[in-house]
Amino acid sequence: MELEGKRYALEFVRALGAAIRREPVRTKAIADLTRYAANRPASVASGVKIVIDVLKGAT
Repeated sequence: MELEGKRYALEFVRALGAAIRREPVRTKAIADLTRYAANRPASVASGVKIVIDVLKGAT
């Protein structure tokens, strides 16, 4: 199920395209993914968290 969460988060980020490079878009994406993960089983949430951590590390 972790892969399912990671796959969802990656598709979400890919759909944003180049806009993800802008800080406000990245911040909103992190917030949206965090809310999504909060309503999912822990195994799915862990996959989403992997993508969130990568986004937080991006500058």
